[in-house]
Amino acid sequence: MEGIYFETLVVGFGVAYTALLALIAVGAGLLLAGMAEEERAGARIFWAESPIIGTLEAAPPVEERVRLAA
Repeated sequence: MEGIYFETLVVGFGVAYTALLALIAVGAGLLLAGMAEEERAGARIFWAESPIIGTLEAAPPVEERVRLAA
């Protein structure tokens, strides 16, 4: 009896793992397809070149005094 239980447990885990990988692949495919459609329509998608939204303004320069060691 224990062999049947362990066999179904292993098979069930394999099926769940394969389904998870398939779900991730489908999600990645949908994301990339949507990006391709946007780029085909003329939109430019920058991943690493554009700054994070809300950080477009540079901080004002801070002038520091030079402190000499004694």
